[in-house]
Amino acid sequence: MTTAEMAEVLRQHYIEDVTRKQPEAVSLLNEAAAERSRIKTRLFRLALVLMTLHRKESDDARLAEVILNLEQFTYPNSSNQSVPFAMALGAATDDLSELISLAQNRETEGPGKTPTWARHWLAEIGIDESNALRAATFALYWLDEIILASNIVDECQKKLNVLGG
Repeated sequence: MTTAEMAEVLRQHYIEDVTRKQPEAVSLLNEAAAERSRIKTRLFRLALVLMTLHRKESDDARLAEVILNLEQFTYPNSSNQSVPFAMALGAATDDLSELISLAQNRETEGPGKTPTWARHWLAEIGIDESNALRAATFALYWLDEIILASNIVDECQKKLNVLGG
């Protein structure tokens, strides 16, 4: 597998995969809210993949090329769209870093922070989630996505290692 092929696999089979089951908080949305959720989910999945690739890049320099290819496949072509996209991607990265931090500090800070994180995420797409259990489940969904993204990158990297050199 080449670095460009790895980037394309990550894009097609994870970042833009709309076939995966959605959490209850977003599964029964009207069409406009569902589209906002799909857009935000793709952005967050891209952020997860890029975060994972950047973390692993120091051990495998070829991943820098995967990152460049992935950016070419996913970033808007026009400069007037690329700045807002980069800002949204940075915000998604910050939000995911916050969720990771909340999960790591759950023992000292208590579990009550992750539903707040989820409510904030959902509010940004126009959903007012008052059910704490549904919000906590939504946060757990994104914690699972973090693990899944890392596993997918690992599997692709193994194929890159075997087939790419």
